[in-house]
Amino acid sequence: MDEPEFKCDFNSFYPYICDTSHVQRIVHCDKDTRNYLYGLKCSESIAGKPFQSYTCPEALLILYRSGLFTVDKCVLQMRICKTHRDNLGLSWRKSRTKCEFPDHIGNGKADRGACASMCKELWISKRHLLPIGAGICKHCQKRHKQDLPATCRIDFAKELESFEHIADSMDKVSRDTRGGDLSSSQCIAAADKNTCMDFESCSPQSSSCGPSQLVSSAESSSFLLSQQSSQDWFELNKSPREKLNEALHDLSSKEFGPIASQVSSPWEDLGKSSKYYYIQKAREAVMIVLSVIAPGQEEVLLKEISSLKTDVGPGDHITHQLKEAYYATSDKRTQLQILSLFVKNYTKQQLLQMIPSLTSSKIDAARKHASLTGPGQILNPPKIFRIRLTRPKLLHFLEYVSMPSISQVLGFGCTYLHLSNGEKVQVPKVIRNAVNARIIDSYQSYCKESNIQTFSRASLYRILKACRATKKKAMHGLDNTTALGMSAMETLLKTVTRLTEYGLDTDAKQNLIETINICNQHLKFDAKSHFAQSSSCGSHCSTHALSDPLEKCFSSTCEHSHTDLCSTCNIADTVGSLVSEAARTLRIPSKEITEEIQHEIDVAAKYIKDWKAHLLRTVHQDLARQNILQNLKPHQGLLIMDWAMKFLPLQFRETQSD
Repeated sequence: MDEPEFKCDFNSFYPYICDTSHVQRIVHCDKDTRNYLYGLKCSESIAGKPFQSYTCPEALLILYRSGLFTVDKCVLQMRICKTHRDNLGLSWRKSRTKCEFPDHIGNGKADRGACASMCKELWISKRHLLPIGAGICKHCQKRHKQDLPATCRIDFAKELESFEHIADSMDKVSRDTRGGDLSSSQCIAAADKNTCMDFESCSPQSSSCGPSQLVSSAESSSFLLSQQSSQDWFELNKSPREKLNEALHDLSSKEFGPIASQVSSPWEDLGKSSKYYYIQKAREAVMIVLSVIAPGQEEVLLKEISSLKTDVGPGDHITHQLKEAYYATSDKRTQLQILSLFVKNYTKQQLLQMIPSLTSSKIDAARKHASLTGPGQILNPPKIFRIRLTRPKLLHFLEYVSMPSISQVLGFGCTYLHLSNGEKVQVPKVIRNAVNARIIDSYQSYCKESNIQTFSRASLYRILKACRATKKKAMHGLDNTTALGMSAMETLLKTVTRLTEYGLDTDAKQNLIETINICNQHLKFDAKSHFAQSSSCGSHCSTHALSDPLEKCFSSTCEHSHTDLCSTCNIADTVGSLVSEAARTLRIPSKEITEEIQHEIDVAAKYIKDWKAHLLRTVHQDLARQNILQNLKPHQGLLIMDWAMKFLPLQFRETQSD
């Protein structure tokens, strides 16, 4: 039934490269599709007989996959070539393993293929083209049956009966009037004139229009409407080989023969004829591309491309000697110089294969060295200049670290400093009240305010490491007043947390906790730096604050007025009252609980005030000690007996409270 004098009608919307030597009418495509559809799991089951299925004709399979759901004489008279017949028929394969149903939901995998009736129902209801055999999942198939309107359901048995009736009636006409047939486009146009295109009159709601009439009216317009959708689907499912064949066919003015297959085995295992075929096709493809880039100069451009290959092989004698020298040295600079001698002669991939220990960064560095300095040139290491620690700056930092607010000399024990010359120096044991990071931060802030240039942060850390000191971990036994003050801060924090159980809101709780933390940090680290022997702030002036208004012997007058007020220092006096006011606004169920909370607040407030007063006395005593040391004569000495009250209890095994 071949008709080589005609063109393939499917080429207008499926641009495969047609094999015009084998063209026949679509009605004469009658290969057995039973095993093929069974392999795709898309056989059309017979109602009531689950183990039996209809046999879908090959022509109907091709038409449905092309989006031509109108089965009439005009469509069956269309001509198809062997290429389109294979690609749309029994040689068609699924391109995806996932479910291709429209609006797919979930992660269900495709476990079956779409049958012919389902593809036609999707086209009628949603105008979505799904090829027969496309993968779908069980959930989508079930949802399709539930959501499909009754007017759009297809009876595949009637479809087969109609197709066979038209095919049988055309068989005789096709044989008798082979040369006098109308063209496919004319037949379709004639059929369209006699087809009802009024979809409104054949809507699903119309009672006068049955399911078969709705299908017929929808099918009559499906040919033209489905061409674009079919072509889009075809473009998405093209293989790379088909796309290459099409592109080369167009670029070569229809002269390039299509590539029949791709190399799927190792090149060494191919036969002589197969190698020659693939080499010939590759050369044809390259020459077609070069003819577009440089018309008439294809051979010249091909020669230039071939000359880009490295002339020097990786196994020559000089390169081998350089590799041995590279392995023999362990110095990175020397390796870089050796590598720069031959790094430009090979690609990066070749160098990585030649020297397994090589990395891409080393190759880039060697190429940069060869470009800037020159291949094999000596790389001079940069000179690093270090500035020695000047003695005045060192003494300034040591004086700051030795301040009573930072370091405190213990009344017992000693330690040894090991000098670089091996000498040991015995010094009293010192305890620091803050960690190294906080000491350095405060010192750098002080130097910034005073416009003093100091060392780097790393140098300051090294100085503190050399000047070893004990870190303060607990104040009990060392400074009980400070220890009680710190415990009072913890008591206030616990009290505020406890008040939330009786209705204290979150914002008030957060404000109180923030105030307590500010007060705690201020008394720990900043309060001592605020105090002075004379100040315009009454809480900072030690002369004014330590004067007894009742005893003239223990009081002193200041020559300045105290008009300023420090808000941070004032927090220590008011933090207890703030927590008490918050407790009074709450409805605490028991009077005993109220008294207990108020007692804890009062005791904590007293300890915090004592802590502040203790810091003020400490600063004042340190000033007196410094004054004594400055005026100390050569024949005099200073003896500190801070721990004298420990001697007797230690001797008689008594506690300090006794």
